[in-house]
Amino acid sequence: MRAGRNRRDAPAAGQRRRILVVEDDADMREFLSLLLGETYDLFLRSSAEEALALARDAQPDALLLDIVLPGMDGFAFLRALRRDVHTADIPAILLSAEADEEVRLRAFEEGAADYLAKPFHARELVARIEKAVRAAEERRELWHLATTDALTGLANLRFLRETLAREIERVQRYGEPLTLVLIDMDGLKEINDRRGHEAGNEALRILADTIRSTLRSADFAARFGGDEFAILLPHSDAEEGARLAERIRLALGSEGSLPLRASFGIASVDGTAADANQLFTTADRALYEAKRMGKDRVVVARGER
Repeated sequence: MRAGRNRRDAPAAGQRRRILVVEDDADMREFLSLLLGETYDLFLRSSAEEALALARDAQPDALLLDIVLPGMDGFAFLRALRRDVHTADIPAILLSAEADEEVRLRAFEEGAADYLAKPFHARELVARIEKAVRAAEERRELWHLATTDALTGLANLRFLRETLAREIERVQRYGEPLTLVLIDMDGLKEINDRRGHEAGNEALRILADTIRSTLRSADFAARFGGDEFAILLPHSDAEEGARLAERIRLALGSEGSLPLRASFGIASVDGTAADANQLFTTADRALYEAKRMGKDRVVVARGER
């Protein structure tokens, strides 16, 4: 499942944190490398433009960022960092030769996690890096708890709404297709009645794992009701959604320990008139049609697969 934002897990025991240093002064880069190299895995870059691409790809645990840089300065870098959903929550510590209070205030206004004037003590720098990383990890954990379904590990209704709104904006801007697959497990009540609620919970986890195993990195899945799930497929039309739904349906039916059934409703949008509520309503109608026709089937809006 894609999380919308890229959320880094805390390093495993013994794993070193990764720090991206953005500093155009070669002597300062060497100094920071000697100072921090034994404690952290470092990425050293001299320009903000290079560092932005690396931050997105490498997902460092924190950034050390000089304010005065060639081309894009540190403040512009921070703004670009915060605009990108993949880098918005990486903590950045700004380094500056100026101890001016206005510069310090602006650093925090632009989204810096901390600010340190040069020259600085080595122990203070390490302490501030650790503090910034821990605070970011705590925020990510709170975010995870607030947006994740505890039983299945998929996104919850709140995060589904947020992600659907963002994807609809992208469709309206670029005209690329977006497909919504709604899934309703068939017979969950009977499982609960005959085998107990833990068996019902296990059935829901099996469905969630089956969904997860089919997704591409750009796709998104959520559980938004007791036995109701949703998949968002960016850059995909309804036919692609139908193929994915059929793979899930067949995989569920072949689940040895607890063979399951589910019904699927699919709808797609691809233009400036795209509307989140309408997309959901259309997919829900297709799902209702799948239920009406006998369940355990895939129905695309205005057609069946």
